[in-house]
Amino acid sequence: MTKIDLQPGQKIRVDTGNLAMFDSAVNYSVERVKGVKNMIWGGEGLFLATCTGPGRVWVQSLPVSELAGKLAEYLPGHRGSGSLAAGVVLGSMMRR
Repeated sequence: MTKIDLQPGQKIRVDTGNLAMFDSAVNYSVERVKGVKNMIWGGEGLFLATCTGPGRVWVQSLPVSELAGKLAEYLPGHRGSGSLAAGVVLGSMMRR
């Protein structure tokens, strides 16, 4: 996880799955990625979070759903073909 200190008016745009947390002073909004080409080949999700300072923002390199899938590999009874399903279940539980 990486902490970013935003100055007043400074902005950062990140995939919503990579935004871990932010200070209450940070202005936060979510926007849909514009353009069909960007949606298909952009390498990001369909939505980006924009955080505007001042304040601290923490970002993670692994989205929560993928982290859950990686953790599922170490759970008792793990079967290789079920890792995606387990990742989805664990990911949805972690978002609550």
